[in-house]
Amino acid sequence: MIEQLQKINRVTTTPVISRIDIIYSSEDTPKKKVFSRQRRALLSLLLGAGFFLLIAMLANIEVESKHPEWVDPPYGLRLNLLKKAVAQNSDKPLLVFIGTSRTGYGIDSKNFDQLPGVLGFNFGRSGAVLAEQLFTLKRLLKDGVEPKYVLLEILPANLGDQRTTEELIPPSRVRWKDLALVEEDHCNRSKYELHWFGEHCNILSNVRFSLLNSQLPWAVPESSVEAYRQHMPRDRFGSSPLERRYVTTQMIDRMKESTFSFYREHLKELQIQSRPIETICEILRICQERGIQSGIYLMPEARTFRGWYREDWNEEMPLRLSEICREFRIPLFDKRFSCEDADFVDGHHLWDETASEFTGSFLKDDILPWVQGLPNGQTAGRDLN
Repeated sequence: MIEQLQKINRVTTTPVISRIDIIYSSEDTPKKKVFSRQRRALLSLLLGAGFFLLIAMLANIEVESKHPEWVDPPYGLRLNLLKKAVAQNSDKPLLVFIGTSRTGYGIDSKNFDQLPGVLGFNFGRSGAVLAEQLFTLKRLLKDGVEPKYVLLEILPANLGDQRTTEELIPPSRVRWKDLALVEEDHCNRSKYELHWFGEHCNILSNVRFSLLNSQLPWAVPESSVEAYRQHMPRDRFGSSPLERRYVTTQMIDRMKESTFSFYREHLKELQIQSRPIETICEILRICQERGIQSGIYLMPEARTFRGWYREDWNEEMPLRLSEICREFRIPLFDKRFSCEDADFVDGHHLWDETASEFTGSFLKDDILPWVQGLPNGQTAGRDLN
């Protein structure tokens, strides 16, 4: 009897349990598979993002530590040349010209031998504004460059520029170590850093043009290579002379058109603004704090170019600069009237042969007496009054 009941129980319960298992397994199996696929997809996504960030970080470290010329070619190439020149002339005090394309083209380093016992270097950069010149000085000091003399070029048109640092210095040209150097007073720091991370997450794409131009120039259109080289140093002391044999008619036409279209109308309404003056003073304060002898200079301009300024500009501008120079007890070298109209490519950039003559006389008549502590160098800032 008991055995029969056990048999009946096995017969009646086994199918029910089996059916229940089937029901539950049929409902749970797809959910488990979907969850498993989602988890694998999420894991793959996280691994891919992590791998991408790792590659970006390693690429940034490599570029920043060994190839600053890829991030910011005009600065990085000159920095490499400057460090090499300093290493080869460690017994000479360093004099650095920090300026715009007028300095890059117009200060010819072949004449630096007229400064006996002094190592000269041209840090003129195309398109540089005063915020960029301040940034250049800060970067040089952070990169271990300790000049004894700094000569700051003032491009008169830059005295009316009220743009912020964020607008003037793209994050794509800033290394990680330089982020702290961005002028905090004129920039939304957190927003700037966010833009920086966005630019540098894909550093290889960011530097591809510089990399191709330096390593594989044949893979870049010839016009792009010419435009790139036009702004790069062409000798071991940073100068970029405009040699007639290399400057094409198309380049001359572009430079003249650019000068005419931008400056002619802009200079008529030019007003001295507070922010550029503050930037000049900040540069001079840094020099004073570091024990660096500093001076200000104005590069030559063609008579036609000078005629585009408003009537009272040629009195107001040098007077304001001379006030700054008296405050900081530094010289002001006003060389605007040193060259004839035919000496310029476009009214404010000198041809190479004129640049050589101008640099020779500038160094001999002004800079050499200044570095030697002779009177005409020390009083140049007061001659305008």
